[in-house]
Amino acid sequence: MVTFLLIFASMSVSHGSTMASSAIISVDPETITVGDPLPTEPFTVNITIKNVEGMFGWQVKIYFDAAILNCTGAAYSAGHVFSGKQFVPVSAMIEEDYVLFGATLYYEEDLFSGNGTLCDITFIGKIAGTSDLEFDDENTYLLDFDLEYIDSTLEHGSVTVIPEFQPLFLALLLIIATLAAAILSKTAKSQKWPHAATIKR
Repeated sequence: MVTFLLIFASMSVSHGSTMASSAIISVDPETITVGDPLPTEPFTVNITIKNVEGMFGWQVKIYFDAAILNCTGAAYSAGHVFSGKQFVPVSAMIEEDYVLFGATLYYEEDLFSGNGTLCDITFIGKIAGTSDLEFDDENTYLLDFDLEYIDSTLEHGSVTVIPEFQPLFLALLLIIATLAAAILSKTAKSQKWPHAATIKR
């Protein structure tokens, strides 16, 4: 009976570990709209982590549309997940259409569990359009103390750059609106005039 109970307990523990929810790596905000003027002022998105247990290191690789966006930098956020701990910082690798960044704790440091921010990534919008901020599955990961992968889910983001509104374009819109109002006014008067003439006869 004791042996049976021990086997049952071990099965229960194993089943509970497989049912644990995976960590979530995401872009925050998920969607952002920038523009006017172009190129835009620098803007920043956060890369966040949720529901992680025993994280020793992390790495993210994010692709973007180089025709629409230019990545100007990546940095550890104020109060990031390893803030206050000794960790191995690295310089971000920024290429034409992706950015690669990460960090690893020193072995004597306590592991991180919970929710937090990994890093900030800064972009400039170049032309109007929408660019995905898409994690590379193979090169975005979390590591535990044994350098094993932690199960994680990736939530991508996107940036929409709106066109610049030039004064000439706004003047053209004003002219079109004025002409439309004049045409509608003339049409209304022409519809009333025949009726008035018929009554006079």
